[in-house]
Amino acid sequence: MTQREEVLEYLRTHGSITRMESFINLGITELSSRIGEIERIDNVMIAREPITVKARNGRSVKVMKYSIAKENDNE
Repeated sequence: MTQREEVLEYLRTHGSITRMESFINLGITELSSRIGEIERIDNVMIAREPITVKARNGRSVKVMKYSIAKENDNE
């Protein structure tokens, strides 16, 4: 299974993914590249939502959360 396929399966199973989840759960560091491939190759529209999370030092940081907006037929 390719990294692109792993990310798409994760999105379908869990609903969304962040870069940290991608790294921890899938070992994938270039999430934004895989998201671009999913949109181009798999014809899936991905929603992007900036969210605020707490860093280890307690500081608030903004990260991107990706989710499936719409899946189109590949025909």
